[in-house]
Amino acid sequence: MLYLKGCPKCRGDMYLEKDSYGVFRQCLQCGMVQDATAAVKTAAVGLRASKAAVA
Repeated sequence: MLYLKGCPKCRGDMYLEKDSYGVFRQCLQCGMVQDATAAVKTAAVGLRASKAAVA
């Protein structure tokens, strides 16, 4: 799966990968590796914060 403009470092495209250690996302442009479970938690916190700001 591709995450267009999903890299927090360079705003490049990331893809989902899995190995013996778990699931992670890796940037196609800069090579940054991000744990996929940490990325989901970060997105959920951001979503809660944006909902609180609207309310």
